[in-house]
Amino acid sequence: MKIILDLDTGIDDALAIAYALGEEQAEILAITSVFGNINVKQASMNAAYTLQLLGHNHIPVYKGVEHSLDTTYYEQKQGSKICHGENGYGDLEVEHTSFCEDKSAVDYLIEAANTYKDELTIVATGPLGNIAAAIQKNQVAMKQIKQLVIMGGAFGVRGNISPVAEANFAHDAVAADIVLRSGLPVVMIGLDVTLRTLLTRDDMSEWKQYGKAGSVYRDLVEYYIQAYEKFNPQLKGCALHDPLAVGAALHPSFVTTFPLCLQVMTDKDSLGRVVIDKEAMSNGVPRTCHVALDVDAQAFKQRMLQCIEKVFQNVTE
Repeated sequence: MKIILDLDTGIDDALAIAYALGEEQAEILAITSVFGNINVKQASMNAAYTLQLLGHNHIPVYKGVEHSLDTTYYEQKQGSKICHGENGYGDLEVEHTSFCEDKSAVDYLIEAANTYKDELTIVATGPLGNIAAAIQKNQVAMKQIKQLVIMGGAFGVRGNISPVAEANFAHDAVAADIVLRSGLPVVMIGLDVTLRTLLTRDDMSEWKQYGKAGSVYRDLVEYYIQAYEKFNPQLKGCALHDPLAVGAALHPSFVTTFPLCLQVMTDKDSLGRVVIDKEAMSNGVPRTCHVALDVDAQAFKQRMLQCIEKVFQNVTE
């Protein structure tokens, strides 16, 4: 499967990269970076460093949009700083590396959609600015792709940035609304399922034996778990938000979905809230959004850990 990862590379995005690299059936064409956990330049650097750390620095990184569609600047949210660190990488050192292609992420996404058409899956785990901008620029091209798997939204559960909204959708609600109502084939992996997939300290107890890559990832996840202990101590671990989107793209059986027409609220009081688009439903608009409502958490986590450890082993060999 040909995959583009569209990331705001924080800690769980780094886990998603490692997981995707370990899946033999996944051909990672590129990473497109977007603002979110950190600014887009730092997100690009984090993605490039992660690829280098894991021995895959041949995969290109394309720099994407710098701020939400309805603003003119980016400012890191306090929650992002606490969960991912000021640099999005648990405040670990990110070694400088050549991190961006000349072409913009938006133009690359359109080019890839035209080239690979229904062979292409895009997995988007940050705010949806790149995807929305590509749709606005060439919707015909973007509608050719096989699927867009999104980590974002809270459909039937409480949000994590407000009572009604998940962070990625709230950070760029206008973009999220454009994407969900675009007619693209979307799979929405939201908090309804990601909060049921947890990584614990026991799960990564052996990672340091895998050299620098394993040690860095262990330190990253430790930072993430400590952040969860401040806000969600009852979980006894950290949620695998972004890796689950990769898992759902490659193994649809990991999640149970339901087709709907959806929209995202953009008003101040409900910013980022996902609701059913009743007008579209009543007018017979195709239900192109498939919302994940259940997950086989054990099967997913077992597969993810196997793939990540395989990547670590290959780096040290």
